[in-house]
Amino acid sequence: ASLPEVVGEGGVLVEPDSVASAAVALARLLRDDAYHGEMQARALRQAARFSWERTAAETAVAYRDAVRG
Repeated sequence: ASLPEVVGEGGVLVEPDSVASAAVALARLLRDDAYHGEMQARALRQAARFSWERTAAETAVAYRDAVRG
């Protein structure tokens, strides 16, 4: 799956079928202010890597490459 790629260091990945895993991750974010702040900063840095302009530019390159064969 591409989720780990997209999330990078900006989020907490949990086992998709584990309610306990999600609960532990959420509890830590709610109870640990320092951890919450660090994850918030990481999330903003990760989100800054993505933009519609970058998406458009990379899509245009892919289309040009496909047309060229």
